[in-house]
Amino acid sequence: MFGFSELSQPHRLELQAWLVPVALATTSGAEVARLLVDEFRRRRIIVPGVSVAERIAATALLEAERHVAGQLTGGLAAEQRRALDELLQLRPGTKLSQIAWARQPPGVAGHRSFAALVQRLEMLRAVGLDPEVAASVHPDRLRRLSQEGVRLSAQHQRPAPAGTSSRRDVAPSWSRPCWRRSSA
Repeated sequence: MFGFSELSQPHRLELQAWLVPVALATTSGAEVARLLVDEFRRRRIIVPGVSVAERIAATALLEAERHVAGQLTGGLAAEQRRALDELLQLRPGTKLSQIAWARQPPGVAGHRSFAALVQRLEMLRAVGLDPEVAASVHPDRLRRLSQEGVRLSAQHQRPAPAGTSSRRDVAPSWSRPCWRRSSA
């Protein structure tokens, strides 16, 4: 009808593949959906119902999240994975996880606070994360991962039982500012 075609399974798969790089460049579901509708029009495909377009956009955003998680964690050695898991364990004699302790404000200026700050920084750097790994990830996506890491407790971040998905992918984003070594 008028040169437009209906959304078929092959069209859907093509649009899904086209949409993943778009979703990698933004974290806004509304923006992904808007661009998808624009692409329907450009390809002269009748825009389907809202739930169908929403599902296509949500699938692309999920694929983008999985891709980023793979980028951030794919090159981690077993020792680095173990070190990240240890950041989620409680510090001896406290109710704080290692990562929660590291994120605490340093306190009153003085040599003890400075020493504690250095100790925290050394603990995070000992994981051995490469800051260049995050360089290819869109800044908004890193910011969103970081916000998620701040919002969730260590209990939510602990690795899931075998055979289920793990939330270890968020841990690198928490400590990203600590990865960078001072140029001084």
